[in-house]
Amino acid sequence: PALREAYRTARVLYEKVGVGADLRAEQARAESEESAAQSTLDRLTAKVRRQAAELLDGFDGSDGPSRLAAAGRAEDHVRTLEGRADAATELVGRLRGEVERHAPAEGREHHIELPEERQPRDGAHAQELLRAAATEHAARTDDVLAARETHGRLV
Repeated sequence: PALREAYRTARVLYEKVGVGADLRAEQARAESEESAAQSTLDRLTAKVRRQAAELLDGFDGSDGPSRLAAAGRAEDHVRTLEGRADAATELVGRLRGEVERHAPAEGREHHIELPEERQPRDGAHAQELLRAAATEHAARTDDVLAARETHGRLV
């Protein structure tokens, strides 16, 4: 009987120690997760923290579904902005290609300075100037062809 009692007491103590070890392991894991989350939070700038606090205090941060809806709207907005950025990047690339195509092959010494009234103020004005230049170029090309024909008849 004494041996059985000692065995039961030892088993109860062992189970208590085992439960304590499980709890300590879970506590250590939770503390590790907390430390990782805190280090991630510490890397955020004050501006981001302030904005996060404002969002959580606002209407969109009041509960889980509101936050999910706000996150969805934010993702849509990000996709829209990314699309605009991609379109702008494509336009810049296309315009750079046009600039290279229209640049003289010989180099900068063949460039001229434009008079003040022919320097574009913005994109729309640049388009207007390009149309006028193309019209003028076509007219001068016609003049050159007519002059060559006249020269050919005279010679």
